[in-house]
Amino acid sequence: MSSGGKLCFMSWNSNGLKSKKEDVRNEIEKQQCHVVFLQETHSNEVLEELEDWKSIYTTQTSPNTGVAILIRKDIFDESCTVEKDNKGCYIVVKCTLNGQLFTLVSLYNPPANTRLLMKLRNVIEKNADGILLIGGDFNTALNPYIDRNSETKNKQHLSLNPVVEVFMTSFQLVDVWRRFHPSECEFTYKSSKSPGKAVKSRLDYLFVPEESMHYIKTCEISKEECYSDHQPVLFEIWMSKEESKKPEICLYITEEENKILSSVYPVTDKWLRYKSIYQTKRDLTKNPHTPAVMEEEIVNAIKSLAVNQKQVDRPDRIPLSYYVNNLYNLIPDLCAFCNNILQRSENIPESFNEAVKVSETHYRFNVDYLILATVMARRLHDHLDSHSVEYTDDRKKENKALLFTFKEQPIKVSWFVLRKFLAKEMDKDKTNPPIPDTYLIDIFYRVLKNSSRGKYKLLCWGCPLTPVLMTLCLKCIANEMIEMFENKTSKIFISRENVVVRLPLDFAKKILKNLKEKYIFVECKLVDECKPIDANPSEKNHLLNCPIPHIAQVTEG
Repeated sequence: MSSGGKLCFMSWNSNGLKSKKEDVRNEIEKQQCHVVFLQETHSNEVLEELEDWKSIYTTQTSPNTGVAILIRKDIFDESCTVEKDNKGCYIVVKCTLNGQLFTLVSLYNPPANTRLLMKLRNVIEKNADGILLIGGDFNTALNPYIDRNSETKNKQHLSLNPVVEVFMTSFQLVDVWRRFHPSECEFTYKSSKSPGKAVKSRLDYLFVPEESMHYIKTCEISKEECYSDHQPVLFEIWMSKEESKKPEICLYITEEENKILSSVYPVTDKWLRYKSIYQTKRDLTKNPHTPAVMEEEIVNAIKSLAVNQKQVDRPDRIPLSYYVNNLYNLIPDLCAFCNNILQRSENIPESFNEAVKVSETHYRFNVDYLILATVMARRLHDHLDSHSVEYTDDRKKENKALLFTFKEQPIKVSWFVLRKFLAKEMDKDKTNPPIPDTYLIDIFYRVLKNSSRGKYKLLCWGCPLTPVLMTLCLKCIANEMIEMFENKTSKIFISRENVVVRLPLDFAKKILKNLKEKYIFVECKLVDECKPIDANPSEKNHLLNCPIPHIAQVTEG
């Protein structure tokens, strides 16, 4: 078995297997995949007839559920662990494919079931290692404005949406298709009504942790006719031979360092001695006037790093497994360190944001950096969430939804612009409620990586702060446009990768024109114009197309 190389995956709600097993077999063979996630299989016994595939599936009494994972036998290592839901709603398989450790999850979330993802979350926390891939039918549209073709409210979707958002936050998951297609509108599900009246939604997703996102090279929704009311989601990952080797903790560190990392008691003094960039344990004091970083925040931050625990290609070469295995011994010092930074930005070590570049746009940071950045990102996310309005099905003809997103991702932001946005969000006279006082602007300046010449801050993938800071920039830009035209009734709907504002059409046209002149790095268009690629290609592109570098430079004017 060769290691490394390309692997092709498909996630598909087949809407039953027994009565159309040949159709399903043909669909699998047509897509030429190595691994298939299936949902709503109803009956799984027919999968045993697929001779070239290792079939791992649930057995359940409900006729409406059933999930499975199919793996081509020529890449499958027989040693694997499997966790199954007894109601047939999810299956978790930890296995080695082409020499790389994976945790594969196939999920079907029944309509209005708000408890399933909490149960799955606990299973993943206990079992996830290697590259985590979660594919399935979540039965909700994450952004109702562009993930559905109908403006009417779907109460089922709206009840599941916050549950899915919490689940994604728990493991820093990326909606992979949306990351590759931030402003496009395509669907995975079509109701069985007549073509002109069919309700279409994007209900099927691929989720991957942010730190593993660089492995994903493509993600598309199949446009070919298939034998289900759901379209397959297709994606490819690519690994070098070096990445697929099983890492050992002592592979790149000295014998003395390995002794420190392999010791359990006493942990904290040895960790601080190894992490010589931190002054001394006595210096890690808490400021009673600053809201403290709580132990629960540290624990949740570490649990959210659902990645290869033994990976040592970090600047300090300390793997996540060290923090996981010694978590409760390290918590006091990790809390003190985070509080010390939030108290005084000058306490941030100069080398704190060092990272290993793993792709053109992705970096791998030290675990202690990820812990602090995750705590900051979650607090900032809560701030943004408090400013987002609920989806509205306001269908007044004069009101139109306007979508803001970035043309290129990730981006490097002029510190002048980012500082202006942060200052506004911290100003209680301009933003209510403001960002908590603990978020001093100097903290962001020191935590974020600099561009080569120091003029820009890199919002690079792999840093937990990047998605939330990009959303904050979009929110501030949208709000600036609203204030410019003095339309105080317009509110902002904040989603991952984009924000939406509903406002009268004449204001929307003015914003489109003004934005093109002031913020050329932002893509802005009417949601009504976000049509599927195959619907009418000649009318699809109503974007503000301005030539920009591969990594967008965010400047004003």
